[in-house]
Amino acid sequence: MDNVTVFDMSMVLDLLPNAIFIKDENLRFVFVNTAYEKMFGAQREDVLGKSVLEVAYLPEEERKMYQADDLATLETQVFKHYISSYRFADGKMHTCLHWSGGFTGANNVRGFLGVIVDITEQSRTIGTLRSQLNSMLNRVRLADERSLKDSLTQLRTRKYLDLVLDRYAKVEKRPFCCVMLDVDRFKDINDTFGHLAGDSVLREVGAAIRQCAHRDDIICRYGGDEFVILLPNRGLKNAVPTAEKIRNAVAANVFRPDGKPVSVSLGCSEHSGHGDGLQTLHEADKALYAAKQAGRNRVCAGLEW
Repeated sequence: MDNVTVFDMSMVLDLLPNAIFIKDENLRFVFVNTAYEKMFGAQREDVLGKSVLEVAYLPEEERKMYQADDLATLETQVFKHYISSYRFADGKMHTCLHWSGGFTGANNVRGFLGVIVDITEQSRTIGTLRSQLNSMLNRVRLADERSLKDSLTQLRTRKYLDLVLDRYAKVEKRPFCCVMLDVDRFKDINDTFGHLAGDSVLREVGAAIRQCAHRDDIICRYGGDEFVILLPNRGLKNAVPTAEKIRNAVAANVFRPDGKPVSVSLGCSEHSGHGDGLQTLHEADKALYAAKQAGRNRVCAGLEW
């Protein structure tokens, strides 16, 4: 009955598509199935009774490595798996999942079971999918980066400003000042000289702001001809002089096509480290409106928020 059972089990294992091998407690092969023979181009009679150190179809260094690894696994009686590369009978390297471990059978007879699954095609598919995913993520990242930088002035965008305002006010709860400005009579420049001239003015205003700002200041094109500068960890006593510096720099360096200087109006507000960052932006906007109402080309300071 036992012989019939062994025969039946061998027949079943031979039907499986994955390579299966069994070793005794001395790590000598006692069984390999048909898939194993095909995988390595080895005949069963040339394998049985030998250790992996004695087989000819594996490189010597690999044989030593597998023998040491199998010995350690046999001692611990723990099954483990890993991905490895094997040279098959076709002469090509194949990516495989190797699953093996020691066991103790009836009468305390110890043995070693191993299964090798060829996952080359699956690995290639995963590699292709990973490459496609990375490409997609790169496109998303680039698109997101573009949404955070204004293409005309190369300054940050309103979206970026919203993110920083939220971080400053809600997460870091740090004090900061907000300076909002726009170009005086910008519509007249566009209507008289065209939008290309208007774009040139905006680029030059952005460059003037950048020259006056500190390295850690956040400079954004808020929309149209409006700009916002955030000055972290500074109060109105710092913001107002910075705003005046920007106003003077624009007047000295930015000109309309007819040679007349361009002017800007600016509003400043202060955030104490508590409350809503958007409210601080709103206060700077109100201060900007006050500067416009007072005659343009000037700086007005709003309330601390």
